[in-house]
Amino acid sequence: MMVSLTFITFIKDYYYSSLEKDIMNRTLFVGKDDNFEIEIPEVSKVEHVTYVTEWKFNSEADGRLPQFDLDDMEASARFRALLEKDEIKIVDGQNLENDGEAVCPVKFYPYSPFVKKGDHSIEKIYPSKIIKGKDIIGEEFTIKSRNSKHEDIKVKVVGTYDASANMNQMDVCYITKADREKVLSPHAAMGVTTYEDGSTETEYYPHSGLLVRVDSYKNNEEVIRKLDEMGYAAQETFYYDTQLMGYLYYVPLFILIVTFILSIGILYNYIRKRVLYRLKEYAIYLSVGYSKEYIKKINIFESIVLILVSLFISLIIYFITYYILIYDLLSEIMFYSTRLNIPYLNILSFLAGIILCLIIVTNYLLKKK
Repeated sequence: MMVSLTFITFIKDYYYSSLEKDIMNRTLFVGKDDNFEIEIPEVSKVEHVTYVTEWKFNSEADGRLPQFDLDDMEASARFRALLEKDEIKIVDGQNLENDGEAVCPVKFYPYSPFVKKGDHSIEKIYPSKIIKGKDIIGEEFTIKSRNSKHEDIKVKVVGTYDASANMNQMDVCYITKADREKVLSPHAAMGVTTYEDGSTETEYYPHSGLLVRVDSYKNNEEVIRKLDEMGYAAQETFYYDTQLMGYLYYVPLFILIVTFILSIGILYNYIRKRVLYRLKEYAIYLSVGYSKEYIKKINIFESIVLILVSLFISLIIYFITYYILIYDLLSEIMFYSTRLNIPYLNILSFLAGIILCLIIVTNYLLKKK
């Protein structure tokens, strides 16, 4: 029941946390004529819009970090443009002030979350290989350029940020918008057409569309409606797999309900048999002057002690299971800065509910007999 309750709480917290924290939930892709000099100021005036730029700045650049290479793992990081100063929460050092600077996660994992196991890959990270962000302040990283007009650029880490505050992966660093543009490909994509005579033709596709930030995901629909009235085509860029989320929520809930009903049934039968077995003992207590309330207290106290002993055993198994899940089977959720927290308050409330049911059942059976 505690494991089921943990997963139910996790899915619920993850859903609402990502709505609030993940910046993509309030990021829209907006298209019209790609006349950015006119469109950016025009869209910026729409109510609830906080920032507008070209969509090309939504992409990431790659950088190899050979200084962190291990025997069996290559180190690399992804670099995004910091568009709004307040979209990250600085922990150590400082935020970006000049070109040539970078900020990285306070828990930095510059390795692939996909590990080869036999003939296939599994998603897994090694917590022991997570690097403390403050230890890399001052390090220089090289970012690969995809622009023929600019060479690879070097950036120096000047601070760390809390990746869990905006649901970022543990290998995502931020650089200035100007640095991102230097290494950005001048084309969004390219296509190669091969003809029957063997000749080829390469076609380059320009960057298109606007990146629009809204002050809250709750205002997305209103902004989309206003942009539609202005002749723009706008759409949200983040979608939930609601079916999968439903399975992850309702399956543990079903297990919790079934287990709870079975547990109450087992408790009821146990207490009923114990009361029947001790009827003569209770008669002796009553005959020598003990009250019915005293006998009830003895039974309730015994049941509570039994529950607490079994809870202690369950907690040992629960914590062992929890740490196996966190650091082995589900270690990849750490990479996405998602926490599978122990819902202490929910577990305590649930335990209180079980004890209350136990008291009610004990009172009912003793009163009946």
